[in-house]
Amino acid sequence: LGVTSLAGLIGQLQSDTSGVKLEDVRVARLPDGKDPDEVVRESSADWDAAISKAKPLVEYLVDHHAGRFDLKTSSGRIGFVEAVMPALREIADPLRLDEALGEVRRVSGVEDRVLRQVLERPARNPIRQGRSVGEGSRGDVRISADAVLASPDALPIHDILRAITPVESELLRLLLLVPDLQPRVVDALGPDQLPSTLARELFRAIVLQRAPNDDGIRPAFNWEGLLLGLDPEVRGLAQALVALDRPRPEARELERLLIDIEQIRLRDRHDYNESALAEAEREHDNAAIERLMLEKIHINEQRLSLDRRRDQTRLLAVHRR
Repeated sequence: LGVTSLAGLIGQLQSDTSGVKLEDVRVARLPDGKDPDEVVRESSADWDAAISKAKPLVEYLVDHHAGRFDLKTSSGRIGFVEAVMPALREIADPLRLDEALGEVRRVSGVEDRVLRQVLERPARNPIRQGRSVGEGSRGDVRISADAVLASPDALPIHDILRAITPVESELLRLLLLVPDLQPRVVDALGPDQLPSTLARELFRAIVLQRAPNDDGIRPAFNWEGLLLGLDPEVRGLAQALVALDRPRPEARELERLLIDIEQIRLRDRHDYNESALAEAEREHDNAAIERLMLEKIHINEQRLSLDRRRDQTRLLAVHRR
């Protein structure tokens, strides 16, 4: 299972009537590309080793996301907290939630009060999100881990795209349909700067496929090869983006999309910094206050620079018309 599917299982387990508790579920990492039966047949020792290292579901997700970010940096901690929060929002039991928050706090060093403020913010990209289908319908359409894994192609395209923001959808669709733009975006945008987990996973796969070889030459984009290397839910996202019944995106939209992505990133950094600053002021932590005030100034300078860049982009667009 991919990490998004695993996170979605948290909510499913809590509504399950089988008696299986959240803490009873453990995740074992198997050799890449191998099913459990393959591992057992080829080496029972490898299977035993994998099972012995299995981690509780929430702990596994926390460790997975922690490994993707540099937690020594402010941006890394922000990225980690934002990545892990959708899974924590699925935990209904307050005791289990408190334990999970404690694990995130231990790993990241972010204060408990700040984590709870982030947790209580409205989620932009919930793992499971309902959509009313109108009067006379059979209820809500929901994306579940089981549905994605069973048949990603059969899911409604717009429901799949609920997992990412509209600007991510536009950008990734442009990159998939106009591969010549990929190197430029790969150079301009870090692999962990997209807001949504699924979008980051898909973009990271594109980055890896287009990475230059020892001679500095980038390999050509290979759609089939990209799909083969993706987790089922990320593959479903890629297929949904390409299958959208919309006009082919234009390359001239790229600069606007990159600015929009940067704006989201700066907004998240600003919100996180404000929460941390409020916490530091309550604790009378002068050293933290000074550091966070400097960070606030830096963020505001970046936002002003981004506004100027957006204005220039608009002027160029008008001139081209």
